[in-house]
Formats: sequence, structure tokens, C-alpha cells
Amino acid sequence: MVASLEFSVVRIYKQRKNKDDKIEIVGAGFLISSEYLITCAHVVNQSIGEKDVTSTKKPTDIIECDFPIIASGTSLKTTVEVWYPVKINSNDPQDIAILKLKDSVPSQAQPVSLITYKIGDLSDHNYKAYGFSRDEGVWSYGKIIGHIANNKIQIEDNKSTGYAVEGGFSGTAIWDEQLGGVVGMAVMADKEKMFAKSAFFIPTNVLLKAWNKLLDIAQVEGRIPKIIPSIKCIFENKSYQDQLNTAYENLVIEVMDHLVDLPRKIPFSWSDFIEIIYQLDERHFTYTSQSKFSWLEIFIGYLVIQLNSTDALAKSLKEWLKKYQKKWEVLINTLENNRQQRSLNVSQKSTDKNPCLFVSLTEENKSLMLRAWIVKDINNYHPTEKEPQKRGEYQSLTPNEGISLGNHLQENELINHLKKFKRESENICQSSLEKVQFFLPYRFIEKEIKPIDLFSIHEVAIATGCDPHHWGIDHEIIMRFSERITAENIKNQQSYLWIKKCQLFRNIQQQNLTQILKCEEEIQELIESNNQQAIIFKKTLANNDHPNKILKYHKFNNVIGSRLTNLSQENSLELKNILAILYETGIPLSLWIRPDANQELNCQEKLDPICQCPLEKLPEIIKNNRSVAWLEDNHIGNHLSLLWDDYQLVPPNYPLLMP
Repeated sequence: MVASLEFSVVRIYKQRKNKDDKIEIVGAGFLISSEYLITCAHVVNQSIGEKDVTSTKKPTDIIECDFPIIASGTSLKTTVEVWYPVKINSNDPQDIAILKLKDSVPSQAQPVSLITYKIGDLSDHNYKAYGFSRDEGVWSYGKIIGHIANNKIQIEDNKSTGYAVEGGFSGTAIWDEQLGGVVGMAVMADKEKMFAKSAFFIPTNVLLKAWNKLLDIAQVEGRIPKIIPSIKCIFENKSYQDQLNTAYENLVIEVMDHLVDLPRKIPFSWSDFIEIIYQLDERHFTYTSQSKFSWLEIFIGYLVIQLNSTDALAKSLKEWLKKYQKKWEVLINTLENNRQQRSLNVSQKSTDKNPCLFVSLTEENKSLMLRAWIVKDINNYHPTEKEPQKRGEYQSLTPNEGISLGNHLQENELINHLKKFKRESENICQSSLEKVQFFLPYRFIEKEIKPIDLFSIHEVAIATGCDPHHWGIDHEIIMRFSERITAENIKNQQSYLWIKKCQLFRNIQQQNLTQILKCEEEIQELIESNNQQAIIFKKTLANNDHPNKILKYHKFNNVIGSRLTNLSQENSLELKNILAILYETGIPLSLWIRPDANQELNCQEKLDPICQCPLEKLPEIIKNNRSVAWLEDNHIGNHLSLLWDDYQLVPPNYPLLMP
């Protein structure tokens, strides 16, 4: 009901030394559930006396507040649960703090109803807001003007009398009179224009992105909140995975020419996927029939087609389409026809091939030699077979002697060659290239040049003026050691260890990664009990770790890989030491967080969900995380490196002798 706003807005106090000290109000907030409030991060910084209101450090102090209309002066204690500090000129969630109540709210208190909407839907609507430019609070009324940059919406008190949204309103709810609910949170007033009665608020769509749990604990209305529970059920139920992935793949095919900054596959984590769902609803595709649909509607349409018509979730999705898209039947028929036509085309072409580009950089006679091959189908590529006709189809993209890059590697020169290899590969295979394997001297990996997956070689993005499109977004990038494929090293001790460990590595591809990750103590127990289980060494590096300690655990015969975190610039154990150890001990698999990763990223916590998969799926999942991470600096996908060095998948010119 409309009156609920009076029963949900709170005043945020400035921190007091004693309970009897005078109350000073720094801003507002509002109740979103019986346990949580929401306000601005800069209001919280003001509350604790932080001089820099843009401080990024998450406060641990108690934040006091009260409900001024229903329980004035009855102080309630809260702590910061979710923290998005102020970020200048950013479209990401920012200046948002969600507070958890340590005390019970008054019996009259009511959480607000949050309403989501599309861009432009609120223009010319009437708003009201209750804020604290005076301690007892005042009401402001006016018009919602429209969206501006950085995910904010402008409002204006267009009357000659009354209060504008100004200092003291930060963190309060913006109530839409027409929709009968809260459409955002006041964040700033226009201080640049004298006598202006304009202000700005963060829309509910952005508030929801800040914390996925809001959809579960708050009362939320709108097209996205209505569909999220059904999609989440499908996402979390393994029996629906094929239908979910197929629906998304069909969407990608449908909008391929416009797909610049979205991943081509569904990410592994729900938090990443829900972000994509919001983006899908912001984009539209127009068919030749002039019917226009959002990408989300297209995705939901394909899900309806994929699921059994009697399935309860399929019915729920269909009801959502009926409610929010008048031409839903046109959409379903269009998608079904398109899908059938693609199936017909595929059956006619009989193309199930999976091409892979091999690129090697080797040191020969004090010069760096570059070679490349396109393997037309990596699933039917067997380079160690004695009979040439059984090795599979491939084509060299460089002369047999290679291309000389001199004695110093130039990144731009390498990028230009890679662009050429990509174009030639796709022309030869008549399909897009998704897999790339790089053989580099281990001293070059992330040292002489930046990580290959961060190379900007996506020509479509460059041509359109978009931000650089990293190669790792659309391609499964794997790093390998070129020392292992040079003629002089084929029969050395390191190659013998590598081949032996690769045999164990290939035998456990179906196992879940979490079952074979072992820490130092667990490995020691297995060794002492003479257990020959193939395992992967899990290690969080410390500043005082000595290379000998890391070498010790990689040397064990049944340790075939490692997962390393906290490889920071401050550690005495550098990446070059790690890579040398991996090479010397014949390790075919290693996953590590790059040293440039932000310490606030919580790499250990973010890496655990990535590793909850069959080992054989790891390269694909890392690629998906890289796709999601594009344009997000502080995302683990930008900081993952993978060594996946299988002795049975070597370039055509370097067949290994079978043991």
C-alpha cells in the first residue's frame, strides 16, 4: 500500500561515542526485508566519520538508525553486509550499502515493494520521497525526467514551492506514484546548477544487480524478477542442463552478428549468469517480419521449445512470455522455423568438426621461430600414430622452417601473425575457430609478453570502435611448453616424466576436479600409505615458501598437476620459478591465479566453484569465465592461467616416440 513508504524509511546517524550523545543525521535508508536496509555507501562513510566519502574500504563499525515516523529516537544497530563504494563514471553497481539489522524492527515497520522497469518506462511519472534536509524529515514531490549516463535517473521538483531532493535525502527510497512502489534510491543532488531542484537516483534494476539475494528476501515486482526463479530452477537442476545450454546456443546463433560483449556460452556461476540475463533484456532483435523482441524473450522462447510442454517450468516460462510479449506466438513460430532450418543446413553439410589452431614458438640457433598449423578436427587428430593417414587432417600455415622473429619477441608482431593465422584457419575450415593451443618457452609465459588470452585481436570489435575484445573471450586458450616438443628434448628425463604423468592425466579426465585436489598434508598421507591415486596439488602460496618445498610436492610420481593461488608480486617465489618446476617435474596440468590479481578479489573463494567440474571440462569453464570477465577488471576470469600439456596432442611436425 502507498502508506508503506512512511513505515520503511530510516534516518542514518553519525557515529556516537555515547548513547546519550546528541543525534546527528547524515542521510536516509529504507527497509527491504525484516532483516535488511539499503542506503548509499557515501552515507555510511559519513556515518563513521570517514573524511573521504569515496573510500573503498568496507566498514566494520556499527551503523545506527531509527524509524523517524513510527519510532523516532529508538536506535537500531546495523552492520554492513554488502558494499559497493562510490566509483566515478561507472555503469557498474556503485554507492550502494546493504545493512543487516542486529535489532528487531518496530512492529509497524514495513519493507517497501521494489519495482523494476525498462529504460523510458518512468518518464513523466510522479515521484515522492522522504528525506532529512531537516532532522525531522520533509517530503519532496516532482517528476521523473529520464535516464542519464552511469545508470542513474534524473528527477526534478518542478513546483515553485516545496522541498527538492537535496542533502539529507541520500539513501532514501524514490516512490513512483503511478506504479505504487519504489523505483530506486536517491544518490545525489545537482549541486553544479544554482537554484536547481534536480537530483538523481539509482534504479532498482541496478540495486538488484548489487546483490542477487535481494530477489529472494525482498518484495520485487517486474518482468525480470518474475522470470528469475524459473530460470534459476533450471540452472541449478542438472537434468535441465542440456536444454538450457542448447537454448542459449540457439540465442547466440540468432544474434551472432550483434554479439560483441556477451559470452557465447552460459557461465558456470549463477551470479555471473544473472548479470547476463539483465543484459539480455536490454537488447533487442528485429526479424524480417518487423517483429521486435528482446534477447531475453528469444532465449526464453528457445527454452520453451526445448522443454517438454507438460513440464511445470515450461508452463511458467510460457505464461511469462504471454504476459510480457503480445506477439509471443509469432516469436515461438519464428524460433521453431529458424531452428529447423539450421538443423536442415547442418545435416546437409555434415559438419561436426572441431578445429584447433596450434602455434609454436621455439628457440633455435639464437632466434625465435614461429610455426602454426590448423588441425581440422581435434577430436580425430592422432599425431603419434605411425601411419600418416590415421593422424587426421591438418594444414601448415607457415613454411616448414618457420617464421623468424629475431632474438627478441615483439608483442605487436606476434599479434599480427595471430590475426593472419585466425583468418586463414577459418577460411580453410569454413567455420569459426574456438580452440587455440600455444607452445611457448616457459620463460616467455606471462613474462616477456602479456597473457595470450588478453591479446586484443578481435577485428570486429576494433572495426566497430568497441573496447578491445580479448582473444580469450571467444577462444579456448591453452598454454604449453615448447621445450617439450623440440628434437633435442624428446628423449630427455623431463620428457619421460611428462609422458608418464600424461598417461595418468588422461585416465582421470572424467573425475571431478574437487575429488583429486589435495593439500600438502593430504599428499603426505597418500605417499606414506603408498596410495598411487593420481592427484593435483592444491597450494596457497606464502611469502616465505621456498622453491624446494614446491618442487618436493610436484616431484611425486602421482602428482600430475597443481592449483596455485596467492602468487603475488611480493612473494619471493616468482612465476618463473613455478614454471621451471612444472617443466622439470613433467607436470602436464597447472591452474594458477596471475600475480596481478587484486588482493580484494578473494581468489581462493572465487576459484572453488570453477573447480567443481569434471577435469575434462576445465578449459571450457575457464574460457567461459574469461568471456564473462570482459570489461570487468576485478573478475577472476581476467586472472586465470592454464597449462594443459597433453603429449598425445602435439603439432604435426613433432610426433613423439611412444614409451
